[in-house]
Amino acid sequence: MSPHKTFKGTNLPTPSKPEGADEPRGVLAWFVTNHVAANLLMLSLLIIGGYSAMNTKVNVFPDIDPRTITMSVFYPGATPEE
Repeated sequence: MSPHKTFKGTNLPTPSKPEGADEPRGVLAWFVTNHVAANLLMLSLLIIGGYSAMNTKVNVFPDIDPRTITMSVFYPGATPEE
């Protein structure tokens, strides 16, 4: 037997892991190992988003005074009487 592990049915050696590959690094690696925490975070974000969407105030027809109209026209060379 060779000193290296081999894939089944081949003579190719298995790839080795780099140093520290088994240690989780960062927030995403922590969520991968703690899937319940990731699911709880997603559920809380969905609940907060739903609550915010329901309490957002939207005016379909904003309050305006229909009797007042402001109009500006740019007409070069004209006087106010024209």
